[in-house]
Amino acid sequence: MRIPGHLRLCGMFAPALLCAAPAAIAAPDPDSARLVFDTARTLCERDACALWGTSLCGPMMIVDPVDRSVLANQPDPGGMLVAHDDLYAGTLPADTMLANTRVE
Repeated sequence: MRIPGHLRLCGMFAPALLCAAPAAIAAPDPDSARLVFDTARTLCERDACALWGTSLCGPMMIVDPVDRSVLANQPDPGGMLVAHDDLYAGTLPADTMLANTRVE
């Protein structure tokens, strides 16, 4: 299975990464999200802290910029995301900036 181009560009190594999908995508696809999260984990584990001397594994979110729906690989500290199998789903709050970078 190939990673869709809009997800490949998310830069899978920043902790608490927020990846905005193009507006043409209706919502984050769970299967594509799992593929991105699994690939990121595999690459991170393979690196074993060699690149910067620290683990780059961390929470990741994929967000639809239209309806702000979220799929994440880990639960959020505030408990806003709901567990669905191995993913966590919810809606990104309106006051949280959409960016391809670290967010709180």
